[in-house]
Amino acid sequence: MRGLREKSEAGKTFLVIKHNTICQESKNERPGFVPQEVRNPRTDETSIKWIKPYDSVEALITKIEFRDTHDQYEQRYTSWRIHLDAAGTPCVLEIPFQSRISTRFMKLAENIDFSRPVEFRAWRDARSESTAFFVGQRENEEDEKSVSVPQKYTRAEPGDCPEPKERLGGKWDFSDQMEFLYERMVKVVIPRVEELNRNGHSQPAPEIDEEPPIVSRESLQAEIMDLCKRLNLAGDTKTWSKAILNEFINEHYSVDDGLDSLSTPFMVELKALLNGRLLDLDIPF
Repeated sequence: MRGLREKSEAGKTFLVIKHNTICQESKNERPGFVPQEVRNPRTDETSIKWIKPYDSVEALITKIEFRDTHDQYEQRYTSWRIHLDAAGTPCVLEIPFQSRISTRFMKLAENIDFSRPVEFRAWRDARSESTAFFVGQRENEEDEKSVSVPQKYTRAEPGDCPEPKERLGGKWDFSDQMEFLYERMVKVVIPRVEELNRNGHSQPAPEIDEEPPIVSRESLQAEIMDLCKRLNLAGDTKTWSKAILNEFINEHYSVDDGLDSLSTPFMVELKALLNGRLLDLDIPF
């Protein structure tokens, strides 16, 4: 486990996903922090905050809790607080509940093996001009890269997860879906983390309800090409063809032969990346 990729101060480190990265944030200048101009959307005023960004955070998840400020402040705030052990450094990663990143995390959380370290990354996707979010795990400690954790609930295979409802005016209502995902976190994911930490992380993770299917390269390739078609229908900024896809793969993975160059784990990661782009396009599910 590689922990935080940058030396952190002693004590609990509070992390947020802002400014297209995972970072510590401070109102005051601190050693190792860099200035970041921010705009208040309500007042349109700008100010300077100080951040300490991290390329990635790899840690054991020791606790997940839901935070709700109710009427404690002028504006109510809800979030997930993910408590981490990053190679001995205690951290808390906070994710706003009403966010795409939260939705993505809830849809994949049931597929995380909480007995092993989890890697979090965030960066600016230049094509969608939004924050991309990655959750992965290494299959073996010595592996160079982690593999993206697949979503348990997807548009193609939603399971019991409710689909959003289109309301008058064309707006989509995700309330039923968010309530379902919240319940799964509270009733399934959080108890699983608590049980594992009571027993110690040396114990095997509780069994997932069903066996993960063995996916062939051919079916993965077909799913990836189908995702490209759906991205085009959803109005992505890039027009996805096989040639464009191969160019993207060559650039992103530093290979020469596009899709044919990728091993199965990297094809699974690519599928998750494309699914992430779909989530950024405001399409249902």
